[in-house]
Amino acid sequence: MAAYAVQSTQPTDVFDSIGTSEYLMVLTDRYQPTPTAWQLGIDIERTWRNGEYVMGCATPSGKMVQTLAELFYGGDFAPLFQDLARPCPPGALQVTLGEEEHQGLFSLQHVHAGVTPQQVLYGVLDAIADRTRHLLGHMCELGAIRLQDAVLMGSLFQRPEMVAHRQARWHMPLYVSELAEPVATGAAMIAREAWLAHGEAAV
Repeated sequence: MAAYAVQSTQPTDVFDSIGTSEYLMVLTDRYQPTPTAWQLGIDIERTWRNGEYVMGCATPSGKMVQTLAELFYGGDFAPLFQDLARPCPPGALQVTLGEEEHQGLFSLQHVHAGVTPQQVLYGVLDAIADRTRHLLGHMCELGAIRLQDAVLMGSLFQRPEMVAHRQARWHMPLYVSELAEPVATGAAMIAREAWLAHGEAAV
């Protein structure tokens, strides 16, 4: 429903919505439920249009950002975003994102003396951005969609620091949705179209 609402004002086939979780969406007219899609956790469902499907994939990105805020910034997002807005010196920190729930959200390796919260923040967000870009690449390949831009939705992408970071990692145009409540807007639009179609059929 969110993708439906956003597409009416910002036409695209690729969407990324992030709140507590991050949900990637790709619209396509091809239905290819492959073993690779299943292994990556990609769902494929019909959309509101005939012959169209939406591929979706969820990752707990928002929970990771919240965990970083709690661990290193006293639960305050303001200093976290201040650190994200500043350039970060490179480090040897290695981040592994949990693929399964029992693995936790993320793991840190090569944590040397003097590592800063900012370096951990960048390490985790870099890993998130790289993994979501990898997933989107697979989704677009399955759907025969050229990945050339995306529309961003959700509370965390209302922060320009998050958008700038994602843009720097993905190296392609990203557009932030102007809709405050895309899910509610999409539901209302679908309901209206269904009502109009029913009314025309009854005439």
